[in-house]
Formats: sequence, structure tokens, C-alpha cells
Amino acid sequence: MRSFRLAVAACSLIAATAWGQRTLPTFELEHLTFNPAQQAGLLLNTGDLMPEHQFRASVIVHYQHNPLVLLQDDNRLGVVVRNRMTVHAMAAFGITRWLDVSLQVPIVVWQAGDSLSDVRSPESAALGTPWLSARVGFLSQARDQGVDLGLQLGLSFPIGSPLAYTRDSGFGFAPRLGIGRSFGLIRAGLEAGANLRRRSVLSPDAATIGDEVGPIMQLGLNLSTTNEGLRGELNVIGQVPFTRTTAALELLGGIRGPVGPIDLFLMGGPGFGTTPGTPAFRVFAGLSLVVPRKSCQEGNPYQPNDCPDLDIDHDGVVNRADKCVTDVGLVRLSGCPEYDSDNDGITDDQDTCPKVKGLSALAGCPDSDGDGITDGADGCPTEAGPKANKNGCPWPDADGDGELDKDDSCPSEAGPRENRGCPWRDTDGDGLLDKDDVCPNEVGPADRRGCPIKDTDKDTSMPDIRCRLSMRSPRT
Repeated sequence: MRSFRLAVAACSLIAATAWGQRTLPTFELEHLTFNPAQQAGLLLNTGDLMPEHQFRASVIVHYQHNPLVLLQDDNRLGVVVRNRMTVHAMAAFGITRWLDVSLQVPIVVWQAGDSLSDVRSPESAALGTPWLSARVGFLSQARDQGVDLGLQLGLSFPIGSPLAYTRDSGFGFAPRLGIGRSFGLIRAGLEAGANLRRRSVLSPDAATIGDEVGPIMQLGLNLSTTNEGLRGELNVIGQVPFTRTTAALELLGGIRGPVGPIDLFLMGGPGFGTTPGTPAFRVFAGLSLVVPRKSCQEGNPYQPNDCPDLDIDHDGVVNRADKCVTDVGLVRLSGCPEYDSDNDGITDDQDTCPKVKGLSALAGCPDSDGDGITDGADGCPTEAGPKANKNGCPWPDADGDGELDKDDSCPSEAGPRENRGCPWRDTDGDGLLDKDDVCPNEVGPADRRGCPIKDTDKDTSMPDIRCRLSMRSPRT
């Protein structure tokens, strides 16, 4: 037995015995699948689903160079599959705006390699491995949810040809989570997933790294332009096998654009690594037809959510960012016009109370009692009052004396302001108010200012009267 490596760049196997050629185990050489929905990208799921009830049919012609090479100790002995041409027929349908389904069927129409004494040449044409997929959307940037987020579940069927390296030994399962977001002219997307299939050993013993194929993890980055017409796309796709095979990487870029009712696209690029099925380079071209067609071109009818980067009302704000998507508005108002719903002369964007007519001094809010406090904040909106009293309520005057209760020392008894709202009293009841009564606690006549007449010697004969006699000198 001699140890060989079989791969795109390197993949080991044990050479056939000297008495004849050997057939490699059953496995699917192709590990690249397409995105039949083709919304943002041709290859990766980045979370952007097809519009509801839209159908897309596509045909792709795909060429690979050196996808399967035979080496011994890093020396090339020959190429098992040097050239491979495949036609992919695909269809996708949007069931709802959060669910779409797709089917892709590859057919190898021609492949050829070197005439090798150790490994039998593959069949030149055969049916490939079909994939049936369903994708569920969780978030949508077009519906103001920040990003596109979707989970794709794919199922492969083992109905290809083992002699053409187009069939695995069992069903395969491929879960893929995609997320994407548009940033003006550029859209960026990421995909993380796996292709879970049965493991196949390519040589009688699996002693050397690279001599088996099986489940792999796939990570992808997509960058594309969002303009109408001719668009560009770049994909970086990495494959990390779960088997004893080294990783691989492909860099694929291309262009796509509409020609009448048909979308045309062309893409290609190199491959790097040792995973079987990663060619030295691949190129593919194709066309697709959408029914009903939603071209997202100005002048053609469309739904704003289906074309978030267009401006359906031509107000300078794209549909995605336009809060009044069908009304011509202003950029500073996120695409909404200057409404004045309450006709108070203050536009809604400046009006704190846009549904109620108000005053410009109060930012469009009303003030029914004219106390300078808006009705919504006024504790007594129909009675003028200071802000200090329950935010707009008047101060009460319970006794009606004109002195507000807050300043009235006797709020329940009417009194003059000069006595702080209290009534003037006559404590001794002599008819002279205490304020004028020198003796407020003793009864006395008014001519004595409210003080009583005293009888100092207590003779009760007459009150104390001081007399001053005056002596006259005799007339001479």
C-alpha cells in the first residue's frame, strides 16, 4: 500500500493495489450551495427573506477547476476531477413575509480528469444532490427592527450518482443563521451554519489528515451594494471540517443587474485549502426571473417595505427612514410634512400640545384661566392662581374680608387689612374699640378715652377734681 493525499489542494488516500483501479467511497464533492431567494446575495443567507407571494426561478452554469487532486507526499500524481461543469436549477417562493421555501437541483453535465492507473475516472454526467430549504425570518430592517435576521433549515437527498461524486451515503442537514443590515449604499451580512452529513473515509485507513470527508461548519461574510441597476457583491466563505481534514477558504466576487424582466449575474474567484470540493477557482453565471416582478426601480409600482432604499414620495428621505413614507415631508421631520393639527399657528413638531389649540408662548398648549400655567399642568385650570398654590389655584378668602387666608391672622372672621384680617374688639364693652381705648379692660367714657373717673379719697361726695384757685388782687 502507498499513502496518497486527495483534495483540492491536498487530501490523502491510499493508492489502489497494483492489481487494478479502485473506486472512491460514496460522497458528494460539491459543498457550495446557492441562495435561491437572491435578495441581498447569491450565495449566503443574510436574513433577508423574499417578499410575500413572490416567486423566483433561476438557472446557473457553474465551472470548477481542479476540485479533486491526487497527491503523494505533497507531490501531484494526477487530477481525479480537473474540469467540472454543472447546471443548477433553482426556485424560491415567499409564502409569507416571514417564511420562504426553496429548491435547488444540480446536474453535472460534464466532468473529466487525468487518466490514472490507481483511481477510476468519474462518470462524465450525473444528477447532483438536491437541496430543499425553508427559511424563517425573526427580524426585518424594512419594518424598523434594526437588522434582518433569519434561520434557514436545509435538507439534502442522497439521489445523485456515487460514481460521479454527486451523492452522499445518507440525508444531509444544513442549519444556517443569517444576519444583515444595509448602511446606505452598502449592505453587510454574516452567516454561520453547518453541513451535517455522514462521514466517508477516502482511503483504507484514516491515518493521515485529509483522507476523510463529512460534516463541516461554514462561516460567511457578504458585502454588496444596494443601488438599482448594476450591483456588486463580495463573499468570503470559510469551511471548518469536523473531520480530520484541514480548513478551506473561498473568495468570490461578482456583479449582477437587470436586463428587462431578467436578472443576470456573473461571479467567480479562487479557493484556498485542502477540503475536497474546494477548487483552485470557480466561475458561474446565470439568470433569474421574478413573478410578479418587483424591480425596486423608480417609476415602477412597488411597496415601500419591499424597496427600503428608494424614496417613494421623493422628499429626500428613503423609505426605510421615512416616518410618513407616502407623504412628502421634510428631512428634519424624518420625511413628515409640517402639520398643524389644531390650527393654532404652531406646527406639530414644535407644538407640545398638537391636538389642542394653544399659545405660542406656552409651546402650543392652552391656558384657559390666563394665569401663565398650561391647562395640563394647572391645578385649577379654570381659575387663575399663582404657581405656588397647587400649581395655579387661587388663594381663598374664607371670611370675605379682602385679606387672603394665607395672610389673614383670623381667616374665619372678617377684619380690616390693617389688623391683619382680624376684627377690632371692645374688650370692656364701653363702646370704645380697644385700638382707641387707653384702658381697654376698664369701662370708661369716650371723653376720658375709655378710662373710668377715679374717687381717690373714697368719700363718694364727688370725684377727684383738681382745682386751681386764682387770687385776684384788689382793685386799687
